[in-house]
Amino acid sequence: MKKPRRVISKSKMYGFNPWMDQLDAVKQLIAETGEKESTVLRKLIDEALIARRQGSLKELEEPAQTQAEKEKFNTIARLLVVVLEQLDKAMRVHDVSLALSQDILAESRAGRRSAWEQLSAVLKERGLSKREIDQRFDAETNEALDFAYAWSKEIKSKQDAELLKMGGAAKEALSSNPS
Repeated sequence: MKKPRRVISKSKMYGFNPWMDQLDAVKQLIAETGEKESTVLRKLIDEALIARRQGSLKELEEPAQTQAEKEKFNTIARLLVVVLEQLDKAMRVHDVSLALSQDILAESRAGRRSAWEQLSAVLKERGLSKREIDQRFDAETNEALDFAYAWSKEIKSKQDAELLKMGGAAKEALSSNPS
């Protein structure tokens, strides 16, 4: 299927031969505005040149926007790499801490068991029953647990406060970045 071709006007010339539909549009503008043919053509050429310039300015602006977007992307990528490296280090420290905690727990349990066996023998000699010895053991265990939980809660609240400070500093750094 062939596209209909535009016909060039042979009857009218403006330093070039316009298409017939252009000739009809120019005639219509002349009739609407009442201006001379040359004035209408100059205005049309001005409008076309302005539109062309604005189009080329938009083309120049697009790479600038793309550059800004690339800069933001690169900044985010660098921040993510830093965060991932820190998370990796934190996980390694956590693994070491967990292993040490398990060793400490096993050693303290074994030492405590041995100490209580010796103490319970002494307490039995003093006339305390097995039930009273068990109650004393449980009371001391609960006291030690309360101490440990309170201590870890204090450490956690300090860490949370530090994380809030770090989060605020990170937000400030991102907002101060002009890109």
